[in-house]
Amino acid sequence: MPLVSVILPVYNSEKYLSKCLDSLSTQTLRDIEVICVDDGSKDGSLRILREYAVKDGRIKVFSQKNAGAASARNKALTEAGGKYVMFCDSDDWVAPGFCGRMVRVLEQEKVDCVVCGAFIEDETGNGRNPDWEGNFELPFSGKKDVSAIQAAKTNVVLWNKIFKKELIDKYGIRFPDGRWGEDDCFVWQYLSVAESIFYLPEKLYYYLRRDGSMVSGMQRKNPLHLYDRFYTSVFYYEFLSQNGLFSQKKNFWFCFVLTECPSSVFDNYMGQEKKTVKELFFDRFDTKNKEFFLLRVILNRNFFFQLFGKKVLKSKVKYKEEKGKTFLLQKIYLLGIPVYKRKYILS
Repeated sequence: MPLVSVILPVYNSEKYLSKCLDSLSTQTLRDIEVICVDDGSKDGSLRILREYAVKDGRIKVFSQKNAGAASARNKALTEAGGKYVMFCDSDDWVAPGFCGRMVRVLEQEKVDCVVCGAFIEDETGNGRNPDWEGNFELPFSGKKDVSAIQAAKTNVVLWNKIFKKELIDKYGIRFPDGRWGEDDCFVWQYLSVAESIFYLPEKLYYYLRRDGSMVSGMQRKNPLHLYDRFYTSVFYYEFLSQNGLFSQKKNFWFCFVLTECPSSVFDNYMGQEKKTVKELFFDRFDTKNKEFFLLRVILNRNFFFQLFGKKVLKSKVKYKEEKGKTFLLQKIYLLGIPVYKRKYILS
C-alpha cells in the first residue's frame, strides 16, 4: 500500500500536464501513487497520461465520459490505496518536497489535516501574482483544534492539504457529482469529523491562474452552476444527518450556508431558477426545526435584497464578540437576526 495517493482530475490540460506530472513523479517521497482520471478530454491529455504511466508505474490512468471534476475525483477516491490522500490540479505543479513534508508534519504533530501555503502564478507571463497569493495566506500557524469558526476561516481549496484516507472511508466523504464548489463541500465534510489541523507556513504548491480550467469551463457550459451552493448545502446536511452528526456539528452546517452561499448564489438569483431551487432546498427540511427557521430568515425576509447588495456587503460594521463565535455572529447580524434570537440558533 502506498503512503500517499495523489488524485489528479484531468480535462483538456495537454499544455500544462507534463509539467504537473514531472513535479509529481520527481517527489522526494517515492512511496506515492498518482491516480489520474481523464474526464473526457478532447485534446491530447489522455495520450500524455498513458505515456507517463508507461514510464512510471506509480502513475495510474483512468478515463471516463465528461462528467466534471467532482465525478473524476470520486472515481479516483474509489481507486486510491494510500494511507493519505492529496489533490493536485492538472495545470498546477508542486515543490519536490510537497508530499514528504506534508506527511512528516501530519505524523509528527499527530493531526488529521495539514494545510500549506501556495505560490500563485499568472498565465499571462507576468510570473507570480502577489495580490492573489494574499487570498491563500494561512489564517493561523501551528496546531489547532477544529471548530466551525476555524473551518470558516480556512481556505477550502483541496490542493494545499493532506487528508487521512481512513477518515474519508469511515464517514463516506465524497464530492457532490456535477456541482460547482464541490471542493468546498468535501473540505467542510472532512473538517466536520477531524479533531485537529496544522497550518504549515511553507509554500509548497504552485497554482496557475487561467481561463479554461475544469471549474471555469463548467460555469460557462451551464450558468445555473452558480446556484449549486444550494445543492451542496443539502448534500452536506445529508452527510451530517446520515452519520448522526447534525445535532453535534450543526454550527459547521450553519457556517457553511452563511459563508459559502451569499457570494455565489443569493446575489445572482432571479426568476424561475430561484423559486425552483428554493423549493428543492426546503423540501429537505422539517419546517419546525431550527435550521429551517434560519433558512427562512435568509430567503424570505424583506431585507433579502439589501443583504446581498454591494452597499451592505462593503459596509464597515463593527461586530460584537460573543464567546468566540464572532464570525458566525457577524453573518447572523447581517441577516437581521436580533440578539435575543441568536442563542436560540446557536444553542
